Amino acid sequence: MTLFVGFVVTWSVTREADIISHEEAFAQFEARAESMIDRFHSRIQQAIASSDDLLRIYQNSSDLDQELRPESEMTKLKANQFSYLINNFSGLSRYRKFIAFLNRESQENSSDFIFEQVWSSAGDFDQAVLLEQINTSDIFGALINNSLLNRASAAVPLPDGVLKEFSGGGYVLIVSSLAGERNKDFSIQILDAREILNDLKQVKRFADMDLQLSSILKLPNGEEVELDAAISDFDDSADYDDYFISVHSFQFGSQVWNAVAWSTEEIFETDHFRVQVALFVCVILTGLVYYIVWSQSERTRRVSAIIDRRTRALQKANDELAEHYEVLQDLNLDLSKARESAEAASHAKSEFLATMSHELRTPLNAILGFSQILKDQVIGPLGDERYVEYSNDIHASGSHLLGLINDILDLAKLEANQLQIENHEVYPSDLLDNVKSLVTPQFTEKNIALNLTLSDELPQPIVGDDLRLKQIIINLVSNSIKFTDQGHIDVKIYPKPIEVDGIKPGYVIEVSDTGIGIPEDKQSLLFQRFTQIDAALTRKHGGVGLGLAICHELIVKMGGTISVKSQTDVGTTIFVHLPLEEASSADNDDMMI
Repeated sequence: MTLFVGFVVTWSVTREADIISHEEAFAQFEARAESMIDRFHSRIQQAIASSDDLLRIYQNSSDLDQELRPESEMTKLKANQFSYLINNFSGLSRYRKFIAFLNRESQENSSDFIFEQVWSSAGDFDQAVLLEQINTSDIFGALINNSLLNRASAAVPLPDGVLKEFSGGGYVLIVSSLAGERNKDFSIQILDAREILNDLKQVKRFADMDLQLSSILKLPNGEEVELDAAISDFDDSADYDDYFISVHSFQFGSQVWNAVAWSTEEIFETDHFRVQVALFVCVILTGLVYYIVWSQSERTRRVSAIIDRRTRALQKANDELAEHYEVLQDLNLDLSKARESAEAASHAKSEFLATMSHELRTPLNAILGFSQILKDQVIGPLGDERYVEYSNDIHASGSHLLGLINDILDLAKLEANQLQIENHEVYPSDLLDNVKSLVTPQFTEKNIALNLTLSDELPQPIVGDDLRLKQIIINLVSNSIKFTDQGHIDVKIYPKPIEVDGIKPGYVIEVSDTGIGIPEDKQSLLFQRFTQIDAALTRKHGGVGLGLAICHELIVKMGGTISVKSQTDVGTTIFVHLPLEEASSADNDDMMI
C-alpha cells in the first residue's frame, strides 16, 4: 500500500513538474516574442514618422519659393531640396530601399499618379515602368485611398510580384499623407523587413526566433486580400508540438497587422531537475508524509523562482519603455525645430509681400495719375486718337495691377494677422449706393442689369466695417460680371438669424447672377487662394484667384460664413451670412459729436 501511494504521488508530482517546466519555458518565450514584436513595430513606426517628417518639411520648405520663382527654377530647386532631405534624414530609417513623393494628377481619378521626387538605394531604374505598376495595382490604390481617407499613414506587407524591382517578398509598403488643402501630395516608402528581422536577431535572446507578418487589405471593390510579408520561412512539414508559437496584433495607421513569432522548444531548456529530485525522495522515503513535506518546500521554491523571473522581466520591460520614451523625445524635438523653421519662413514671406506691395504702389500711383491726365487731355489735346487709346490702356492696366497689389497686401496682412476689422455705424442703403456707383460702368459696358434690394426689416444703422463690407460686395459683383454675358445680377440684403454660440441676430448679403455657373465638383475650390476653376476662362477674363479667397477670410474674421449655390448654364448665387448688431443710441450720439 505504501509503495502504491508512493508510486501515485511520485507520478503526480513528476507530471506536474513537467507541465510547470514547460509553462515556464513558454512564458520565457512569450516575453521574448512580445519584446521582439514590439521592437519590430517600433522600427516601422519610426520609419512612418520619418516619412511624415520628410513630406512635411519638403512641402513647407518649398512654399515660399514656389510663389516667387519660375516653374523651371522650382523643378530644379525641389529636386535639390529632396536630395538634401534624403541625405540628411536617411539615418532615421536605415532599412529604407525606396522612397518617392507622388502627386494625384486628377481628383476625379484617384489612381492617376505622377512622381514628384524619387530615391532608391538600388540607383537608377525605369521610373515609367514603376509608375505604371503603381497606377495599375489595386493594392497601391486601396492603401493610398485609405491613407487619404483616414488622413493618417498606413503600412502593409508588399506581396511578391507587385513591383518587379522588389520581388522575392520581405518588403513593407508605407504610404504617408498630410491633412489639409494639399492632400494630393503623399509619399510611398518601401522597407526591407528581412533586414529589420536580421538586425533584431543580432540580439542574443532573439537569435533563434522568427517572425511571420500579415495584414488584410480591403480593395475598392470590397474584396479583402491577405498580404504576407514572407520575411522568414516556416516549416509546414514539421510537427507543431515542436514549436512555441505566439500571436500578437498591432496597428499601422488604418491597417491592422498580425504577427506570429515562433521558435523550437529545444531552444528553451526545460528544467527536469525538480522531477528527478521528487522521484528520488519519493522512492527513498516511500512515505506520504515525507513526500508532502518535500513537495510543499519544492512548491514554495518554484513559486519564488517564478516571481523572481517575472520581476526581472518587468524590469527589462521598464528599461525598454524608457528607451522608447527617449526616442519619442528626440522625434518631438526634431518636429518642433521643423515647425519653427516653417513658421519663420512663412513670416518672412508675409513681410516680403507687404513691403514689395507698398513699394510698388508708390510709382504705380504716379503712372495712373499721369495716364489719367493724358486720357482726360487736361493739358491739351494729344493730337492723335491713338494716344488717347494708349492712355486708356495704360490706365486700365495700371488700375488692374494696383488692384492685384492691393489684394496681395490684404493677403499678407491676413496671414500676419495684422488686418483689423473696424466696428462703427454702417447704413446698408448708403453701402449699396456706393457699390452701385462704382460698378455701374462695368454693367453699362456689358449691357446687363443690376438689381439692388434692401429689406425694410433690416435696421439702420448697423455696426460693421463699411470699407471691408464694400470690398466684399464689389469683389462678389465684379466676379459675377466677369462670367455673365447676358441677363442680370441681383444684390439683396435681408435679416436672417445666424448660429454662433447659439441662435443670434444676423443678416445675409446675397449676390446672384445668370452667368455660366460652376460645376458641382469645382465648387469646393472656389474660395481657395490662387485657384482657378477653368484655365481657359481665366485667360479670357483675367484674375489670379485672390478676390474670393480674401472675401472668405474677411468674412471669417467678421464671425460669419460664406456659401455658394450654382448650376451650370443657369447661374450662381453666393450667400454671405454675418452677425447683426444694431447701432445703439449712444453710438449715434458719439458719431454726431
